[in-house]
Amino acid sequence: PPPGFPPPATLTSRSGAGPPTVRMFAADASAAEVSSDAPAQLRPQHELAKAWWPVILTHGLDRSRPHPVQLLGQSLVVWHDGAAWRCFADACAHRFAPLSEGRVEGGCLQCSYHGWSFDGGGGCARVPQAQQPHAAGERARVGAFQTREEAGMLWVWGDAASTAAEAEAA
Repeated sequence: PPPGFPPPATLTSRSGAGPPTVRMFAADASAAEVSSDAPAQLRPQHELAKAWWPVILTHGLDRSRPHPVQLLGQSLVVWHDGAAWRCFADACAHRFAPLSEGRVEGGCLQCSYHGWSFDGGGGCARVPQAQQPHAAGERARVGAFQTREEAGMLWVWGDAASTAAEAEAA
């Protein structure tokens, strides 16, 4: 596969006995088997997240509103801040309301529940109920994912904990 794309996977059964085995193939044709009944920590999902994944077609996508998407079982929201597409975990840092139900206003994504606004990096830019503009502080953040628009699709780096350099190197 091209660099940054996930390796192909196959699902094989063990002669009908027990759960199937997921077989991941590396670029050097070696394979590692992980049983689907293995504990979650041993499954390769954390490694699968460290790749670029297409989440939505951008042609005709309304830049004035947020769009809910799913990636590896996680609810995300993509939105345009006026300069670039952004991707966050679809949960407000305040009360976990879906940010995909909010609106884009002034280059920020605003939650529909209490109106908290988040900038393109995931930081809380505004709390309407607070007297000070940045009263929420640094702890009020939403998980922000790296994005890239290519080939008419929005690609998201599946690991929010990765740095931009890690994502760009892939």
